[in-house]
Amino acid sequence: NNFLAAIVGNVALAKMHAQPNAEVFTRLEEMERASLRARDLTQQLITFAQGGVPVRVPGTLPDLIKDASTFVLRGSNVRCKYHFPNDLWWAEFDQGQIIQVIQNLIINADQAMPDGGVVNVEADNVTVTAAYRLPLKPGRYIRVMIEDNGIGIPKENVNKIFDPFFTT
Repeated sequence: NNFLAAIVGNVALAKMHAQPNAEVFTRLEEMERASLRARDLTQQLITFAQGGVPVRVPGTLPDLIKDASTFVLRGSNVRCKYHFPNDLWWAEFDQGQIIQVIQNLIINADQAMPDGGVVNVEADNVTVTAAYRLPLKPGRYIRVMIEDNGIGIPKENVNKIFDPFFTT
């Protein structure tokens, strides 16, 4: 975290020398947000390594999802199209974990579409009941769907995608 504090501090100093409407200022703001997320993720990893539980806080997902996906698609010819209802519920979630999941899925979509394309990102409110027969407690949930039109997953890997540390 000391290294990240130095980065955040230097980015703040650099912002003082940039015009707020300049592209460099926008890039510095993105660096600052990414550094703060990295700091939070580092703290969560430390907590997890020490046997702690995820740090869940109440919040809304759309801005978090947009920031996470925009960050990993910088310089890519892939873009996201978002569909979030205005009445999307608040939820309690671990920001670091959600960011990591969204970024990994968007990176996979980007890699699956080397010629470019669109990733559809949607979220909606779902009330789960026992009739759904899902491994979830009945209650209110937010479903997040990420869809691309890339090359797909090879058949031999489909059964492995949820294995810890699986990669291609």
